[in-house]
Amino acid sequence: MDEFATFIGAVDEPSKKALSLLCNGYRNALTEVSAELGILPDALADRINEIAFDIIGDSVIESDGDGYRLISDYEGDIKKWLK
Repeated sequence: MDEFATFIGAVDEPSKKALSLLCNGYRNALTEVSAELGILPDALADRINEIAFDIIGDSVIESDGDGYRLISDYEGDIKKWLK
């Protein structure tokens, strides 16, 4: 099985929502989803990245000062498995 399929299967629904929004260029995705969960955006990014690191061996989200974005090397693979 593809490691990105495993990754997408391992994250919870709010994390999938955040990843989907990030795939569509919505830079405030983590801020929006984390507010719904009552946690900080960094905590949501850490939660997603910890799962990614365990499965893929790397983080998939990074902060860029104006919000968050998917690391470009992984964006296509994540989009593929979110559909």
